[in-house]
Amino acid sequence: MPDRRQSRVTLFVGDSVARIARLPRVGHLGVAGIGPSGELLLFDRVPYRSWVDIEEEWLAGHMSLFDTETGTLDTVASYDHWPRGLPGLMNPIRALGWVTAASGRFVYTRSDRPEITWRLPDGTVTRIVRWRAEPTLLTEEHLEPVEAYERMMGRMNFEVSDARLEEIVQEDMSWYRAMIGRPLPLFGAPFADADGNVWLPSYRLAYPEEGSPYTVISSEGEWLGGVEAPARFRILDVAGGLLLGVSRDEMDLESVVVYEMVRR
Repeated sequence: MPDRRQSRVTLFVGDSVARIARLPRVGHLGVAGIGPSGELLLFDRVPYRSWVDIEEEWLAGHMSLFDTETGTLDTVASYDHWPRGLPGLMNPIRALGWVTAASGRFVYTRSDRPEITWRLPDGTVTRIVRWRAEPTLLTEEHLEPVEAYERMMGRMNFEVSDARLEEIVQEDMSWYRAMIGRPLPLFGAPFADADGNVWLPSYRLAYPEEGSPYTVISSEGEWLGGVEAPARFRILDVAGGLLLGVSRDEMDLESVVVYEMVRR
């Protein structure tokens, strides 16, 4: 379990703490997972420098290997991380490069490409899987939950009249409506389960962590099928045919629940 504020990671075995290790004090790094020899697989969690004045189409991110025993930090690979310039900064539906870890390997995706790349901890590419995919175009219907979310957050954060709140909401929504007809990213932030399978959540504009349905691809690059999760459900972990997650009710109150996956 990484703790960015304390710059440390805690390793649990069962329900006991096995080890606490210090992380590099670099604010832009995140922990993707653990390598086969116990080293940490790190990635650029946020852009580490300005992405406004670069010449490249994409700002590069980096995958790094961190030895907790010696404190050695090695960059092993780079990847497309963040789109260039103000359009990428202000674009509310921009594609992003994502890094996670599965079975001790780096897994990289770019959400506008139907492609997954696996790398060993030393950066060596071991597998690339590609498939055909047609992007979904943004419509007014996609924006309905976004507008509801913006209105809810406005009531929580602004002490203004209903009329002024509506002006704020519509101003925010103008960014989205200006992009109607453009392609949405193909998927949201991927994650891996206990067996090393990669889960690609459907892209969502509001509550993006609730990404049902999911496409699941094995560590060998095989398509395993799709998973329909309950509505308002955020997956935390998958193991042994069980989904551990957080369920959100109509009042946005959350509770931890476990569901069993059932094959159709």
